[in-house]
Amino acid sequence: MESKIKLFPTDIFFLILSIFSFTYLRKYLVIFVPVFLIASFFFLKLRINSNSIIVLLLVALISIVTSFFHGIYILNNLISIALVMSPLLILFGRAGMKPHSLSERFILISSSVLLFVDFTAVLDLLIHVFDVGFIASDDTFQGIYGNSGLSMHTLSLVNYLYALLFYFRKSYLQASAFLISGLLCFFGAGLMTFLLTILIFILLLRNGIKFYFSVLVSIASIVLILKVINPSSYNYFLYNVTEFVINLNSTNYEDELNLAKSGKASIAPRKLTFHLGVLKRLQENPEIILIGTGPGTYNSRTSFLLNGDYSKIEYLKETIRIRPPMADEDVYPLWDTSILFQYNDGTRNEPFSSIVSVMMEYGVPIAFIIFLLSIKKVTTLARNNHVNGMFIKLSFIFFLLCLLGDNYIEYPEVTLIYFVLLKTFEIDLQHN
Repeated sequence: MESKIKLFPTDIFFLILSIFSFTYLRKYLVIFVPVFLIASFFFLKLRINSNSIIVLLLVALISIVTSFFHGIYILNNLISIALVMSPLLILFGRAGMKPHSLSERFILISSSVLLFVDFTAVLDLLIHVFDVGFIASDDTFQGIYGNSGLSMHTLSLVNYLYALLFYFRKSYLQASAFLISGLLCFFGAGLMTFLLTILIFILLLRNGIKFYFSVLVSIASIVLILKVINPSSYNYFLYNVTEFVINLNSTNYEDELNLAKSGKASIAPRKLTFHLGVLKRLQENPEIILIGTGPGTYNSRTSFLLNGDYSKIEYLKETIRIRPPMADEDVYPLWDTSILFQYNDGTRNEPFSSIVSVMMEYGVPIAFIIFLLSIKKVTTLARNNHVNGMFIKLSFIFFLLCLLGDNYIEYPEVTLIYFVLLKTFEIDLQHN
């Protein structure tokens, strides 16, 4: 008698989540993220715990308090809280369901969808090479992933995550496929973050000279592959690192901001100028350290979605123009259409950082609580999970490093997938 493969309701949820996260549909996740939050709690049988309630109450209180100091921005507050808190609530939620190899099923479904998307991106890249005769680094590895949001940046990071996952599962063929896909996105900052993560892994593990040598050879191979496949991306990568180091101690904030406001090319990376502006703002308004500027009102993705200039969502771009004063003074001049058309763009100039965003908008105490609870949750999960523990540790280091450089915590195509994966590990573990 032939055995039948049983299909669980969670499988349908995993498939829909993967399709929304890895295809053109991901641009709608900004709208549907609360729906996926509810679906996660329903299909994974999660329950709100005390930590989640405390964080939500504190965030709500901060939103009310900041309105008295910095103005009322209800739409900003609500969208920011939805994007930031939804994946965190999944991570913090108490699992109550009985597992049925949940993580294995999630990995199988999500990785299959991602592999298919990568395949369409490879076809897209080959068609481009056939048309122009060379590989360009301007959004050619897309396929059905599309160019909304951060385009290939988030695709690169997700591929690196799955490369780590399958590497530690000793599925080296799949790991190589995801690694190559990540490299083909030609995202220099993502590659640098990935290599830095591997370096931290080496330092933490301390597993002998042969291991160090093999990993360092792997890093050198990755860099060499990038140089051979796309020399322009390799040179641009080195140029950005060099420029950042050179300008670190010689940048005049006021001069750089005036250049940006006048639409002229910046001398120093605008990401550096942005961080100098954050320090200046904290000196002028020290209460921000405690209460923030209000969720979604400084340099978050939410803030840019609603400012009437940056958003790629036409409805938001045409009908909504909300510009909180501090963001309008410190951040928006560094990144708008009057600057972008001059090609003085790129990751090195983007005034984005989820770490800075949460600290500036929610206040340092709440940011500290959020990151502390997240680190505690992941550390406990990694310590108890002997099979996937190393991946959990390393992937979370990679995730935190990514949050330093961009507003990824507000991109559900990354956070929902990653935190649901961690939650499936937890659900499987607690019944073993």
